[in-house]
Amino acid sequence: MDIWHQMAKEWYWFVIVGALVAVAFAPSFLKGKCPQCRKRGLVSVDLDQVGQEQLASFGLSFPTLYNCRKCQARLYRERSGELKAADDRFTALFEREPTV
Repeated sequence: MDIWHQMAKEWYWFVIVGALVAVAFAPSFLKGKCPQCRKRGLVSVDLDQVGQEQLASFGLSFPTLYNCRKCQARLYRERSGELKAADDRFTALFEREPTV
């Protein structure tokens, strides 16, 4: 019976180390996939107050803007809906540098 306890103690450490490694790589697995290139390169666009007001003037409910680092696609999403390609009205928001 003692050997089973020793084996369980060793496996316990493998589980702990495996969990730590998984947590370290979790953000790369949780990134959204770009619908155009199917790669995990989506990042949300940070807007300043003026940009947020301009975005609110479009009449969208809780919109979020995304850029794809891989294919440079420009996308937006309302609430938790599907990602849609951003049209010309969003161009100024994507090119705008946020001010602090």
